[in-house]
Amino acid sequence: MTLRNSLLLGLALVAIGLWFNLVGYSGVFSSYGSLDSAFANTRLSFYIGRIVIAAALLFAPGYFDKNVFPLTIVMTLLMSFGTLGLALSFNQTLIAPTVLGSGASLLLGISYMWVDAALYVRISRSVERRLVIPTIIGAQIAEQLLGALFGSWAFGSTQLIICCLAPVIPLAVLLGVKAPRSPKRQTPPLEGEARSHFLMLIAITGVAVLAMGAMSSVGTWGANRPDYDPESGGSSFLLNGIACVFAVVCSLSLRHSSEKPISYRFQIPFLLISCSLIISLCANTLLESDAFLVNALMTGVEYFSHILFWAMIVQAMDQLEGSPYRPAGMGMLTYSVFSLLWISAIESRSDLALFVLISLVCAIVFVVSVHPRLLYERSAPSLVDSDELNEYAVQGDRLIPTEANSIGLSLMLARRCALIAHEHNLTKREAEVLNLLAQGRTKTAICQLLTISEGTVRTHTAHIFHKLDINSQQELIAIVYGSDVEDWSRELS
Repeated sequence: MTLRNSLLLGLALVAIGLWFNLVGYSGVFSSYGSLDSAFANTRLSFYIGRIVIAAALLFAPGYFDKNVFPLTIVMTLLMSFGTLGLALSFNQTLIAPTVLGSGASLLLGISYMWVDAALYVRISRSVERRLVIPTIIGAQIAEQLLGALFGSWAFGSTQLIICCLAPVIPLAVLLGVKAPRSPKRQTPPLEGEARSHFLMLIAITGVAVLAMGAMSSVGTWGANRPDYDPESGGSSFLLNGIACVFAVVCSLSLRHSSEKPISYRFQIPFLLISCSLIISLCANTLLESDAFLVNALMTGVEYFSHILFWAMIVQAMDQLEGSPYRPAGMGMLTYSVFSLLWISAIESRSDLALFVLISLVCAIVFVVSVHPRLLYERSAPSLVDSDELNEYAVQGDRLIPTEANSIGLSLMLARRCALIAHEHNLTKREAEVLNLLAQGRTKTAICQLLTISEGTVRTHTAHIFHKLDINSQQELIAIVYGSDVEDWSRELS
């Protein structure tokens, strides 16, 4: 049953993605309007509609939980009628084109974002965890290949028919695939700092998705994609095929991601996005603008950024308390607000765009790497269990296995010894001897390292044993390492 749900929901994602690509990037909807400056208003209206629905999902998710059935019908119908209204807006004289186009785009922004969120909520509730990421990847790849096919080779009338009928598929799937009434949580919920860090990751991903689109051949919604040009034909399909290969390769970094601690779950995916942004910035200066492989790479990472974005949101739906619509609203809101800022104030100014993109790379580094480290260092003084003394451990998250922290083991051991020394009122020199004894050092080795006599070492050792109420170095090691004695000893050796 879960495989059937995966296939049906994947089909619905392909349909809604194909609609998004053809409406936003093909020439059938913008060829006439682009001759009129008023067409810019329809583009802005679409993003405003997305902001409205994303804010509603974030701040009033309970309403959407209670009204899924009527909203499914209303929103999908709005998408079909809004699509037709947008197509007619600059080809009729009964209503001012800018009024009809802006109104239709506003409704499209609202309805599209809700249908997209509803599909991923249904995935989180009715698809087995091991199938979630393959479902998202498969839908994204099929969406892009079909978009390139219909965008460059289909007639305008065919594109219009596809866009008007596409919302029928998610309508049927949302009504047909039933989610469990009380979905069973698959993992313990993230709390406190771990929850805040996860939401921050989702927010920065929303910004990264727009940045990747703007820097690749995809562009932002409402602007024609070069690879959807009928004259490009097979070359555009080849570019998208290579880009899809890049996207799948990048997606391997998400394998078993839901099983990893949040502090380093998405470090590699964000590293790929950051490196791609840097490559793009350098390529714009050093290479030809039509460098095929660079365009394919950037387009592939842009596809991957969408996969990462929704994979993170589905994991948040499973691992955060509360309505699953809230993390969707968080990601969509940052994405939509940044999109509106980009097309209205940043897109036309290359110097400002460069500054923003460089700042984004720095922000990604901070959120993904520096922020969890700050959280750990802030809470480290209160950690008294050896299992908690893991590098980058964030309160409220699962523990990081000791063997995953090979670089930080010595540092963690020193911190553990410092805590024990503080608890048992050891002197500074006794704390130093304690650390060396915990490393398995002999008395002779300690004499050489600390430049003290063997008698002094024996005296310090006796004081340590007395204060800890133990009788041997092995008992001391058991206290310091806790239940992880064998793992820690193996790594340190």
